[in-house]
Amino acid sequence: TYLNASKACAMCGKPAEAFEIYSKMTNWNCHPDMHTYSSLIMCACEDKEDGLAVLQRVWNDLIASGDLPNVYCFNLLLRCLREGGVPGTDTSHLEDNERVFPFVLGRGYTMSLGISDDGVRWLTEETIQQLLLCMEECGTAPDVKTFHFLLRLLLIIPTNEGHFLWKLAAKYGIKADAAFYGELLKISRERDLFESQAILDKVRREGVILRKERSDLVRSEGVVLGKEKTNESFKKFKSEESAIKLLEKLK
Repeated sequence: TYLNASKACAMCGKPAEAFEIYSKMTNWNCHPDMHTYSSLIMCACEDKEDGLAVLQRVWNDLIASGDLPNVYCFNLLLRCLREGGVPGTDTSHLEDNERVFPFVLGRGYTMSLGISDDGVRWLTEETIQQLLLCMEECGTAPDVKTFHFLLRLLLIIPTNEGHFLWKLAAKYGIKADAAFYGELLKISRERDLFESQAILDKVRREGVILRKERSDLVRSEGVVLGKEKTNESFKKFKSEESAIKLLEKLK
């Protein structure tokens, strides 16, 4: 009951209630499961003031519980590093206009999130290596979603295979999908970079169809897209079902 209530509050956008239920669980020695921890990490993502501090507390509890975080939890962690609020940080040892948020992964691994005054956040190659090593020790491995989140936490976007992120993806047997390339293009345009054409050329060489191109292609062939197709099929099914029932009643 506690587990379901905590997850429901998190999904409904009520983080305070979710953490209150979580506190009651621990007081009553009710062991949270991985779904509970992932729900609390989602709450930390929505906290725009102290989200990263909340994330650290939840993560510490998860590691202390003896449970091993799965790839979904690690992906949520990366999302929270991107979206969660940043509490006050020590800037004495950094260059001007930069801050750092140290995040302890546990099991001997630590990450450092760089944050500029204009809100740009980034992870270094060394920090990403720490994350991936921690994942391996926890018995899990990154998936394509992991690399989507990592892409959003890079200062220099990986437009060619020489970039370390491409090498890491190859190491784990992960092939960039349409969503990855779409995100790459989006970041390039947001930052007013000039790599967009190079990325598009690579996409075409790889034979990947991006979302907009896929939509345009499907529409040009006269095919109904996913949700529309499902809804039309459902309506047709319901109308046929109603007609059969009506005919049976008339008999």
